[in-house]
Amino acid sequence: MPDEARPFSNGYRYHLTDEAILKYMQWSIATRLTWLEEANRFLAAALSPQARKVREAFRRGTL
Repeated sequence: MPDEARPFSNGYRYHLTDEAILKYMQWSIATRLTWLEEANRFLAAALSPQARKVREAFRRGTL
């Protein structure tokens, strides 16, 4: 079932074009890891303490 046809219940979803996926696949592993590390640093700085708790509970599977 395509994402657009699924009912939205909780969490989140997003759509990437085939072109965006292909472009990402062309990145080197080092570039992908750098991007991931930068995104994690940004989130660590931008999230409120409460949002961090929710994020960690989600990661642990307790949410």
